[in-house]
Amino acid sequence: MKKIRFDIMEQNVGSLKDFLQKNEKIITDADRLFMIAHAIAWFYVDRDFNERKKVIDIVLEKPLDLNQELEGSIPTLLFFAISNACWDTVNYFISKGADIYYKTNYKSYKNINSIEYANILLQEIKTELFTEVDNKLEDFDRLELDLIDDNSQGYITTNEFYAIRRQTIMLKQVIFIDEFLRKYK
Repeated sequence: MKKIRFDIMEQNVGSLKDFLQKNEKIITDADRLFMIAHAIAWFYVDRDFNERKKVIDIVLEKPLDLNQELEGSIPTLLFFAISNACWDTVNYFISKGADIYYKTNYKSYKNINSIEYANILLQEIKTELFTEVDNKLEDFDRLELDLIDDNSQGYITTNEFYAIRRQTIMLKQVIFIDEFLRKYK
């Protein structure tokens, strides 16, 4: 089933519903979990929650255990939503039966729950973020600022732009995970 591309979500949610109905006999729970994970990745930012929720609701019309483990690099949908800092989706999954205390048996995350995962992820992100920021601060210290006057227009390279974007995403994740841990600890 994974060979089928889920471009259907890009077109409209109605066609996803038709797709699920027409292929009901061959679509497995693993496929449905993958569709929801795809919706989390596709509609990445929180402001896209309503679009993400439409896909999730259509896929969940047929009951699905949200604590099932995914194939790939993230144990469960709840772990995936946490790692993508999708606050509304995390709360929605919990309201639909995802258990924050469910202990996964997944590869490198054996016997941990969502709270423990969030703590591990938070430390990893902080370490990576601080390393990147420290490296950039060293770069900034080497700049000759006297060459720049108040009226100059500065430019950044594409690599610098993506580094800033990545750091911004990591900061969002740190803030989100901190809120998650405060709410569910």
